[in-house]
Amino acid sequence: MSRRIALAFAALVAVLLVAAVIPLGAAMQSREEESFRFTTVSAARQITAAAEETLADHHPPDAMNQAVAEAARRGDCAAVYDPGGVEVAGTNCVVAGDTAAVALAARARSERNQVVGRDGDWLRAAIPVGDNGDAGVVVLARSADPLDDRVEAMWTWLALTGAGCLALGVVLAAALARWVGRPLRGLDAAAARLGDGELDVRAATGAGPAEVRRLAATFNRMAERTQTLVDAHRGWVADVSHQLRTPLTALRLRLDVLAGEVAAAEAAEPSEQGAREPGGEGASTRPPTGPGGAATAAAWQGPDLAAELAGVQEEIGRLSRLVDGLLAVARAEAAVPRREPVPADAVAAERVAAWEPVARENGQALAAVAAGPVRALLAPGDLEQILDNLIANALAAVPAGGHVRVVASAAGRDRVRIRVADDGPGMGEPAKQAAFRRFGTSGGAGSGLGLAIVHRLVTANGGEVRLTDTAGGGLTVEIELPAAGPNP
Repeated sequence: MSRRIALAFAALVAVLLVAAVIPLGAAMQSREEESFRFTTVSAARQITAAAEETLADHHPPDAMNQAVAEAARRGDCAAVYDPGGVEVAGTNCVVAGDTAAVALAARARSERNQVVGRDGDWLRAAIPVGDNGDAGVVVLARSADPLDDRVEAMWTWLALTGAGCLALGVVLAAALARWVGRPLRGLDAAAARLGDGELDVRAATGAGPAEVRRLAATFNRMAERTQTLVDAHRGWVADVSHQLRTPLTALRLRLDVLAGEVAAAEAAEPSEQGAREPGGEGASTRPPTGPGGAATAAAWQGPDLAAELAGVQEEIGRLSRLVDGLLAVARAEAAVPRREPVPADAVAAERVAAWEPVARENGQALAAVAAGPVRALLAPGDLEQILDNLIANALAAVPAGGHVRVVASAAGRDRVRIRVADDGPGMGEPAKQAAFRRFGTSGGAGSGLGLAIVHRLVTANGGEVRLTDTAGGGLTVEIELPAAGPNP
């Protein structure tokens, strides 16, 4: 925008200068030419007055010769012709007696009026002598070089003046553009940082026009309101997650203890039944007692109790994973990435090696493929978290015997592409559209927060993530991140 303002202002100044300088220069040139013509004709008339005394009044030619000599001293060329066209006085200039001068004299004699014309570098004036113009003709030729020099100097001065004014206009235009554009660029940078998650960023309000300052103040109010709302939301999610973790942990511990007691009671039941058989040694009619007493031991009777406890433990585990996911989302949303070069191929190989025992235990094949060393620009630790979520989701979706591949490669000169492809059941279009939303699970055992965390981390680092179908069946998660430098 600053460049456009400067160019527009400079163009306006240039148009105004052209509109003013060219007519002024043309007027000054016309005035110089008219002045030169007038002085030339005046000099010719002085010789004509002296020649009239000789040709018309028949006085001695002294005055005429003196006038011609004066013209020669000024650098002019002059010639006096009698009525027959014979030169009776003149300077030594060839120009005065050449064919053009003779023709100009004949024209003035026939028209009985002065004739002025320019021929090359000379201005000639032919004036008839006598009252009726029949006593002869005087021709004066004056070099136009001084006129041309003055005109050239005038146009040079005007051009330099115009160039100086244009340069001054460009400087003023640049200053105006910076005055208007600098706060706007700062506002744009602040808006970009706010969009990247720096909610505490504010725009400067003390520079630029009043309209820009008001816009910056409005932006700051919006940023403060946004920060307040987002911080409140993050705080609420974090507080709820932390509050839920404590009772969930305690409840899980209690269930683990109860499950151990059930197992102990079930193991002790056969021996106690044998002790109560008739005639058996040490027969007793007391119910089995355990760590919880007789009533507690009796409560553990029933074939489905262990299965119910296992189901409760599984649900508690899923709820714990959900709370952990909420905490991870809150941390991901609160983080402002400080990007640095990260070897994407090495990180992918490392995370695949970390997850490979889990895949091998489930009978799955997990492999990393690198098309060469590639370096992505993102916050440290974010790529590991992204890959952990994607690999965990892929392994959860793929049955035994399935395959998961992690591929890191270059995507052009300034992008890095990472793909996590599986040959599982895939995902339908409605599920793909909701996958990156919180709790947008497709109905599996997950919490629906893994892909939301991935989307947040990728976009916060200036990247893109999309879901596509794997060739032959399955789901491919494709991530593009900024490269740390030009890819080979």
